[in-house]
Amino acid sequence: MPYQRTFKLKTTTALFMHGADPDNEAELRPPAIKGIMRYWFRALAGADYPIEQLRNMEEKLFGVADANTGSRLVVRVGQPLVSKQGDKFDLLPHKDRPGERSSKSAIPANKVFEITIQARPATDPAGVEKRLEVASWVLWLAVHLGGFGQRSRRGAGSLELLEMTPPLEYAPAIRLYPHIQALADDLETGLSEARRVLHEWQTLPAVAPTFSDPEIADFPVLSSNYCRIQVLELIGDIKNEQVVREDLMFELRNYKNPAFGLPYMITAPGDSRVDGRHASPLHIHVQPLTKNGFALVKTALFNTIQAGQFLNWDKLRKYLDDDLKNGAEKVMVMKS
Repeated sequence: MPYQRTFKLKTTTALFMHGADPDNEAELRPPAIKGIMRYWFRALAGADYPIEQLRNMEEKLFGVADANTGSRLVVRVGQPLVSKQGDKFDLLPHKDRPGERSSKSAIPANKVFEITIQARPATDPAGVEKRLEVASWVLWLAVHLGGFGQRSRRGAGSLELLEMTPPLEYAPAIRLYPHIQALADDLETGLSEARRVLHEWQTLPAVAPTFSDPEIADFPVLSSNYCRIQVLELIGDIKNEQVVREDLMFELRNYKNPAFGLPYMITAPGDSRVDGRHASPLHIHVQPLTKNGFALVKTALFNTIQAGQFLNWDKLRKYLDDDLKNGAEKVMVMKS
């Protein structure tokens, strides 16, 4: 019997994922999904294990590209999820001029599909079931905290979990959220269970890594010392997912700084010009609420790898603190 689990999902926002040619039709690609899972696995395990052990754990879970181990985790998309001709959406909906909004092919919102992950027995058949549980929780975290494809850290490519077959033991039961407190509770439960399963899989005791800076990690980790997760309920008349992404980017115009990622094209008041490229440490996930509204899950992973040296961490923290303005309701899941 294969050791596998199937996730039934739905796109919440337009998904901009492509192959080698970004001008082709958008498609949900298994290699990219596995890459995203690696990122969230490192963030999860990196909070409780030193870097040497983390590398060994990642190899045991995913395998390595050589003849001795190969891939230990298979990811499949149930039916090819590819955009139709003419399915184009603005990658940068906040831009003032239509020509600057970078209209690209994308998989639209409300598309239902399945992702199946399968753990191969490899050389440790006794531990394959545990590896599947760890991988399943990693995908759970990737779906609830992040996104897939281009601009996924700014709300694009957000997915909604509808069902898991077979279900994960002790997985949060709520799938459709009436309010942000229910979503926040599920995130707390999911993070706790993911960590518990990870610890059960490992034979060595967890020893949290130490970094030179008590507030900034050397790489992204899901630890209360170096991470903040909060849930915000959007208010006002929100017509569609593109409006959500547009409002997000308009708001971020007031906080431009390398702490939010590089490059950015227009320097904010008080900032010097900084060139270069690095990913944003801020992940924004868009989650539907059952009362026809949206919630935002904002995960800030304070680390030196993704934020460089020319930055102002206070701007990122202020952005997160300012969520309370305009009467918006906010719930904290993990406070740095």
